[in-house]
Amino acid sequence: MDFDIIMLGIIELAISLITGFLVFFLSFRLFMLFTKKLNEVEELNKNNIAVAIVMIAFIFGIMLIVNTAVAPSMDTLEQLLSTDTPDGLSIFLNITRIVLSYVIAGVIAFFILWLSFLFFTFLTTKIDEMAEIRNNNTAIALLLGTFILSASILILHPISTILDSFVAGPDVVGTVVSMKFVNLPILIQGLIELPIAFFGVLLVFIMGFKTISLITRSLDELTELKNNNIAVAVFCSSFIFSIMLLINACLDPSYKVLKNILSAENAGLDVIFLSILRIVLFFLFSAIFAFIIIRVAMLFLMLLTTKIREMEEIKKNNLAVALIVAILVISTAVVIQHGMTVLLSGFVQNPDLGSGMPNLLQIK
Repeated sequence: MDFDIIMLGIIELAISLITGFLVFFLSFRLFMLFTKKLNEVEELNKNNIAVAIVMIAFIFGIMLIVNTAVAPSMDTLEQLLSTDTPDGLSIFLNITRIVLSYVIAGVIAFFILWLSFLFFTFLTTKIDEMAEIRNNNTAIALLLGTFILSASILILHPISTILDSFVAGPDVVGTVVSMKFVNLPILIQGLIELPIAFFGVLLVFIMGFKTISLITRSLDELTELKNNNIAVAVFCSSFIFSIMLLINACLDPSYKVLKNILSAENAGLDVIFLSILRIVLFFLFSAIFAFIIIRVAMLFLMLLTTKIREMEEIKKNNLAVALIVAILVISTAVVIQHGMTVLLSGFVQNPDLGSGMPNLLQIK
């Protein structure tokens, strides 16, 4: 048995449990602050499922984000335990890194999800979300919950990058300790990725909803959602969530390019700017490609089920049909996300930093 690994596991379990309970409690309290028009405890006692769905999405989204702090914290702790004779400064710096990782993850999580909540209400001006949720409109709650979870998933990589910048412990050479506390290129990369990912969430939501309106002309989605048509909510939520999954997978190649550029010694501001522009363009291309593939999957389902008119049944609030369509859409996204990542990686090539201005998109 490796007692060092066992000890590290015990410490990680303890930290994770304590942090989990603390984050759950704080998330619940913060949600109550964000939704002053709601009395959550009273609504939950009334069996208001809509309120419960939104709360679950908010709390689980924060849990997902804060969970990104576990790996960097454990890496820092492992470095500390592997040191034969850690001095007081090394111990202090590593403990500070661990605490800072959780604090940063928590603050960013609360801030981003709060912004997501505000932007959702801003984008859906024809719906009074709080009033609908108070009236136990489960359809609106499902769509809002999907939006919150999608935002959480897309910003996981940027937050993980930011936290990784605090991982590398101080370099110990003899008795000399390096005071380099943050890996600046990695931190800058994370700070660039974060707003791109967040505004990407908003863009995909708008494009996704507009696309749904185009492919389901027989449906007035907003009217059906106001009427608490859960089947329509399930269909819209699965479509948007699937697009988010695909785009999240496809952004990885662009993030790697940005990392290589920021770590290069001769990378100028022009190269960095064009690389950021490349990520934005890649984001748009990924979104369009994802929309096309999901749409093709839906058409294929309709060809196989000629005896079922899916859109008509969904309009009638046929939840069974909506669930089948939803699982097809989400399953398609899960199955093809790695293939899309590989395919779209072919359109992303590191710019030649020694030859001046790079091309925005270079195809090998």
